[in-house]
Amino acid sequence: MSYAWITCPVLCRPPWRSCGRLAAWLLYALLAGCGQPSPLGKGVTALPEELRELSGMVMVEQGLLACVQDELGGVFFVDLSGARPTRGEAFGAAGDYEGIASTPDGLWVLRSDGALLHLTAGAHNLSVRDTYMMPFEGEFEGLCFDAEANRLLVLPKGAIVGRRREKHRRRILGFDLAKMAPLSEPILTLKVDDVEEQIGALGLDAPRHKTKKGKQRVRLGLLGSELLVLPGGDLLLLLSKDQMLLRVDAKGDVVATTLLDAELFAQPESMALMPDGRLLIGSEGRQRSALVAVVEIPKAAGG
Repeated sequence: MSYAWITCPVLCRPPWRSCGRLAAWLLYALLAGCGQPSPLGKGVTALPEELRELSGMVMVEQGLLACVQDELGGVFFVDLSGARPTRGEAFGAAGDYEGIASTPDGLWVLRSDGALLHLTAGAHNLSVRDTYMMPFEGEFEGLCFDAEANRLLVLPKGAIVGRRREKHRRRILGFDLAKMAPLSEPILTLKVDDVEEQIGALGLDAPRHKTKKGKQRVRLGLLGSELLVLPGGDLLLLLSKDQMLLRVDAKGDVVATTLLDAELFAQPESMALMPDGRLLIGSEGRQRSALVAVVEIPKAAGG
């Protein structure tokens, strides 16, 4: 699907006749007034102020990112070359939006309560075609397109609400794009202890703590903020609080890890694959602008 350079619609009537119209007008005004990305060198780009709360991004064309942030119901289109100013398009009310994915028939946006919004692009706007709810309780953080299986992968922030044993399990959920329905069973289940043991046995980089006996032991929160399907079928998880990338195979076995630069990434929340195969990681701004940076994809030993 080709995305034309999207501009914001012009409101023809006075927008302040009601609170709803005023809110819509303020949102459109904000989206229309975005700044430009600022290259900082060495593959790092600062994003406009409107994306300080960056929570999800996906590459939709060469050099063009579609981004969401966790406060406004709009998609921001960022030209990483800086040739065109950032433009935004509203699709709905303010809310906690956490992820975005691009499929052949449109964009999908994930809300933190598990709602999947299917967006379609018109000549001058974005609209919500349908909304679906994931049938699991919990808070949701990550979304990506699995083209090989024609499905969306949905990442809960932590444990799915349920029995006590779920506290130490992390599920990856699926949404079937052929049937337009959530899958009833998780795609993959990761056990925190198993992941820690595998990382330790392989001698991979990860946060560690000292035990009472003075040994260094891997310790993970394993709270995902984003996921991607890599060429070949491995999954890449961005673990924001652990400040690391975790690569696992289709069975959930650990393949490789990378610790992130905590000074560069204040709060890493999003990932996108570039057409040339490079990885972009996006970080919220906190006390500075949000940014995106090129990062090496973790590779298995000898890979």
